[in-house]
Amino acid sequence: GLENEISKVLTSGECYSLKGLKIKGNHLKDLGFKGEEIKKVLEFLLDKVIENNELNDEAKLLKIVNEVF
Repeated sequence: GLENEISKVLTSGECYSLKGLKIKGNHLKDLGFKGEEIKKVLEFLLDKVIENNELNDEAKLLKIVNEVF
């Protein structure tokens, strides 16, 4: 059931929270993002990574940031 699915995700090492993202708010600050923008960008990236965990790579995420924002 659902518990089993959740435990699979938690043990797979896949990213399911902002903490697990390979890019942090500081990276975005360095790129000139501020406050709420940073949160929006990180949440957007998290959605992408949840869809495709292979994207959880600093270079790939920065590429997405540059293309989308």
